[in-house]
Amino acid sequence: MSGNNGEKQSKEEDHLTLLTKTQKERPLSDGGLMSRRALLSSMGAAGLAFAAEGLLGRSAEAASGMDTVTETVYGEPHGLAALAVDLPLEVEDIAALLVLDAESCKSVVVCEPLRGGIFIKENLTSTTASGDGGITFAASGGGRWRRLFADHAKPEWFGCVGDGLNDDYGGWEKTVNYINAAGGGVIVLRKDADYLLDRYVIDEKSGLDSQNPSWTGNGVKDIWFKNVNGLVIHGNHAKLSVKGNFHRRYHYSYNGYGYSYDRSLTLWPFSRCSNVTIHDVELDGNGDLTTRDIAVTAEPGSSGLKTVMCSNFSIHNLYSHHHLMDGWFIGLFYDSEGTFEKLPDRNHAAYNCRFTYNARQGVSVIQLVKGIFINCDFSDTGKAAYGSHAPASGVDIEPEWYQYASNSALQVPEGDQTQQITFLRCRFERNTGLSAIAAFSDRSRDITYRDCLFDSRGSSPTYTAIFSAENTLVERCTFHLKGSLPLSYPPAMGGGTHQRTTFIHNKINAVDGVVLSIDASDSNQYVIVDHNDFEFDFTSRTVLGEAIWLSGAFNKFTNNKVHMKLNAGQVTGNLIVNRFIDIAFCENNEYTTSLTGSATISNTYGDAPYRTPYIRNERFLSQARFQADYFTSYTSNKIYTRVPENLLYGFGAPSFGSIAAGGSVDKTIAVTGAVIGDVSLTAPNVAPSLGFSIYAFVSAANTVTIRVTNCTNSTAVFSDRSWYVTVFPRKD
Repeated sequence: MSGNNGEKQSKEEDHLTLLTKTQKERPLSDGGLMSRRALLSSMGAAGLAFAAEGLLGRSAEAASGMDTVTETVYGEPHGLAALAVDLPLEVEDIAALLVLDAESCKSVVVCEPLRGGIFIKENLTSTTASGDGGITFAASGGGRWRRLFADHAKPEWFGCVGDGLNDDYGGWEKTVNYINAAGGGVIVLRKDADYLLDRYVIDEKSGLDSQNPSWTGNGVKDIWFKNVNGLVIHGNHAKLSVKGNFHRRYHYSYNGYGYSYDRSLTLWPFSRCSNVTIHDVELDGNGDLTTRDIAVTAEPGSSGLKTVMCSNFSIHNLYSHHHLMDGWFIGLFYDSEGTFEKLPDRNHAAYNCRFTYNARQGVSVIQLVKGIFINCDFSDTGKAAYGSHAPASGVDIEPEWYQYASNSALQVPEGDQTQQITFLRCRFERNTGLSAIAAFSDRSRDITYRDCLFDSRGSSPTYTAIFSAENTLVERCTFHLKGSLPLSYPPAMGGGTHQRTTFIHNKINAVDGVVLSIDASDSNQYVIVDHNDFEFDFTSRTVLGEAIWLSGAFNKFTNNKVHMKLNAGQVTGNLIVNRFIDIAFCENNEYTTSLTGSATISNTYGDAPYRTPYIRNERFLSQARFQADYFTSYTSNKIYTRVPENLLYGFGAPSFGSIAAGGSVDKTIAVTGAVIGDVSLTAPNVAPSLGFSIYAFVSAANTVTIRVTNCTNSTAVFSDRSWYVTVFPRKD
C-alpha cells in the first residue's frame, strides 16, 4: 500500500512540474495572464481537481467525500475520478451547455465568469429532466447536467448579475425556489454585489375596493422563502434593492384611508421558516425615489424583511432602509398562502442592525414571543423624500386584536401572546412619530429597554414614546424629549387593564413638560418612577407649564432629581412646575432650579379628593426658590417635609353665607375614617377676611365640622371658598 501511495505521489508531483513548465512556456493572453481555457487544458486531471477547489473556495476532496486529490485523479474511476478518465469538454457559457450534444460527454467545464463551473452528466430515467436553473440543467437529448461542489447556492449561478443595473428578479426567484425545494441550505452573495429586483407590484383587486368594478394587477409577486428549516445567508456586504422610481396612484378609499394598488416588492419575505442566519447585507427599498398621489395615505405591504410564523432567526449587521413600510415586519397570523393560524414568531435575535429611513416603522412587532435587539438603530422613520405612514415610529409593538377578541375561537393562548422582548443599547432618534410604542397591556407584556437612547429633538411628536405594556421596564436609558412620555395609556385608547411600568435610573433632558401618566381615573396603572435625573431647560419657552405631571392612585415617584433651568424674570409670582395628583406617594425627591429674583416655583400634590396621601422627605435645595405647597412646611429655601402615613384628608366647598354679629355657622365635610376624638385641622384655599375665627372638630364618624364665628359687631358675609381638612387619628 505504501508503495502505491508513493507512486501516486510521484505522479502527482510530475503533473505539478508539468503544469509549472507549461505555464512558463505557453504564450500568455492579453494582460499577461493565461486564459482559463488554456490553463485548464494545461492542468490535466490533477489540475482540474485543483481548479474545482478554486471555484468553490474549499478542497475538492472534501466536497467529493474522497481523501485526497491524488486519489481523486488516480484512484478508481468513480466520482471525480471520472474526470481523469474522460477529460471534460469546455464551453463558453450556460447557453452552450444547454444545446450541447452530450451523448458522448460525461463532464463539461463552463467558462462563463459568473455562472461557470464543472458539470457532470446524470442519466435519469426520464427522457428529459428539468433543472433548477442554477445547480442543475436539463441536458439536450435527455438526462441532466449537475454542478459539482454545489453545497451552497450563489445567485449568479441562477442568472443574477449583481451590478445594480440589470434586473435580477428572475435569477433571485430561481435561487429562492431552489432553497425552498431543498428545505434549506446556504446562500453566498458575491462580495459588494448589488442585486436589483427592477420591477414593482401592481396588486390584484382587493375586497375592500368598491370603486373599481374590475381590476387586474401586473403579475409581479413577492418572492417568498417557504417552509425552510436551516438557512444561512452570507451577505459579504452585498446589497439587494428593489425598484423605487415609480408613482403610487390613488385607487380607492376605505375606513378613512386612501389606498393604491401600486407598491414596491418586499425584498426578503419568510413564511413558516426556522433556524435562519443572515449577516452582513443591505436591503434597500429605494423609497426615496418613489412618489405618490396626495390621497394615498394607507401604507403598502412593502418591507425589507418580513417574517410570518417563523422561529429562531439570528440577524447580524443587517442594514434595512428606505422601504415604503417597515425595515422588518415581524409576525402575522396569515402565511404566504393566506392561511390563518394563531402561530406567532418566536426566538428572534438581531445584533448591530440598522432599520432607518423607512416610511412606517423601523421594526413592527405584531406577534413575537421572545426577541432581543442588541446595539440596533431604529431612526429617521418617515424622513426620506417619500414621507411617512402612521405611526412613523422607530419600533411599534402592536399585536393583533385577536388576543383580546370576544370570540373565543380567535383568542390567543397566553403563551403565544406577544411577550419577552428586549432592546439593549439601541438607538431611537429623529423619527417623525414616536421613538417607541409598547402601549397595549392586554396584548403585550414583559418589554425591556435597557441602556438605550431616545432622541426626538429632530421631530415633533405628541409623545416621544409610550411605555405601558404589562411589566415594561425602562432602565438606564437617555432621553432627549420633545413631547410627552406616557408610562401609562388610557384603556379607552387601547391601553388595556394590566399596565405595569418601572422607569428607573434614566437620564431625561426636556424642553417641554413630561406627562408620565395620562389617565388618573385608570385604577389599573402601576407606574414606578425611581432614581431618575430630570433636566428641564425652559429658557426658550414662552408659555410656562408643568414640568412633570404624574397621576394615578398606585403610582410612585421616589428618589428622583429634578432640575429646572429658567431665565431671570421669566417667572412672575409663583408657578406650579410639578403636579403629583392622587399618586401613591412622593418620597425622597430632590428639586433644584436656576431661577433668580423674587419669583418662586412650587409643586402641587393634588387637590382633595385627589390629593397625594404620603409625601416624605421632599428636598428643595438652596437657591431652588421653591414656594411651599399648601401641603408642606418649609424654612427659607430648604424644605424638609415628613407627613405621617396615617393622616386622613377631606375636601369640600360648603357655603356659610351671612353670619350675625357674634354668631357662628357650622358646616360639615366628609372624611372617611375620622372618629370623635381625632385631631383635625382645616384651612380655606383663600385667606379669610379679618373678624372671623375658624375651628374644626370631628363631630361624628367620618364627619368633620367646620365652625366659622363672626367676631365683629355687625352681620358679615363669609364668602364661598374651598376647604381642605386634615385629620390626625388618635393612637389608642
